[in-house]
Amino acid sequence: METQIKNWILAAISDDYEEFSMIVDEVTKWASELSLSVTPQEIARELESWIASGFAQAFLLSNTQPYATTVNFSFEDIGKLWFYVTPAGKKLVEENDRQYNSWNCWHALR
Repeated sequence: METQIKNWILAAISDDYEEFSMIVDEVTKWASELSLSVTPQEIARELESWIASGFAQAFLLSNTQPYATTVNFSFEDIGKLWFYVTPAGKKLVEENDRQYNSWNCWHALR
């Protein structure tokens, strides 16, 4: 998978908790604008990798306390999970923003 697509997956969950379908929509849109392609399965595997590396976490959200509970990543339950970056993930997204600042496409697609 393209490094840029991997970074977009992390960026997609850097502003707020995001559900899988929203991540897929955003990342596939950004990729298609550069004539790249990515499947939901590839996005799921990369999310799992970001989580295993400590850059993201999976959550179950609730309207009662506790509002967000950290859970293990699960392909079977991916439609029920929400995702958000860890502090290390947020730092990496900010570094990527600075790195790609001179590349107009990065900000145009964000």
